[in-house]
Amino acid sequence: MRWWTWKKGFGDGLVEGDIQMFVLYNSINGTNEVDISVGMRKGRYGVVNSYASKSMNSKNLVVFAHELMNVFGASDKYVRSTGEPEYPFGFADPDQRPLFPQKRAEIMGGRIPLSSFESRMPRSLEQCRIGRLTAEEIGFFAQLMK
Repeated sequence: MRWWTWKKGFGDGLVEGDIQMFVLYNSINGTNEVDISVGMRKGRYGVVNSYASKSMNSKNLVVFAHELMNVFGASDKYVRSTGEPEYPFGFADPDQRPLFPQKRAEIMGGRIPLSSFESRMPRSLEQCRIGRLTAEEIGFFAQLMK
């Protein structure tokens, strides 16, 4: 994939971008799920598998933003085997009491924690936050401290 993104030049005389994000739209057919999406820091590209439906645009943008943060250097903050956000860094509000249910998702946690074993996908980016560790990983926190 890195070779393909390197070879894929637009040749239009415009300034080349530093990052390439590819969005693959999939039809909604019954219970079919799309393949995983990836963001690669090395190679500076992302592949986002999305649903080709206006009703899914907001959720597609959440996945796009997550993978873009991966390209910028943010690490995933969820348990790979379950997809559940890791505490505390995968929670938007890790100091909230009671801890559950959360109202927002940390963008790299990917989901809104509802209980210790249940979470849901945010409906839109409005339900997402960038946590402190993610901000540090992408260099955003350092910029704020200047």
